[in-house]
Amino acid sequence: MGARNARTNAGVPHSTVAAGLGLMRSYDGPTGPPLALAAVPSRSNPSTGETWISLAGSMLVQWPLPDISPNLA
Repeated sequence: MGARNARTNAGVPHSTVAAGLGLMRSYDGPTGPPLALAAVPSRSNPSTGETWISLAGSMLVQWPLPDISPNLA
């Protein structure tokens, strides 16, 4: 929530929970659906994809449930 509420020109605050997840933030306002799953190229292997959760197109959070597949196919 701290990242979501951060001012546009402020850095994203860090927490213990956030340190374990990938976070990306756009500096644009919210666009698109409020919640969506997105396939993002893997940082370690760009030929494969990772699942991220898009929050209104302004924040992306890495899929936090490694034992549960989001079935992005």
